[in-house]
Amino acid sequence: MSLLDKIIYMADMTSAERDYPGVEALRAEEMQN
Repeated sequence: MSLLDKIIYMADMTSAERDYPGVEALRAEEMQN
């Protein structure tokens, strides 16, 4: 997976309409990096 693919994947996984166990932790990690 290219860097751009990873960015798009994470953006989709953590988008506001996503609601699943652990999504808040992923969002917090995403904002730190």
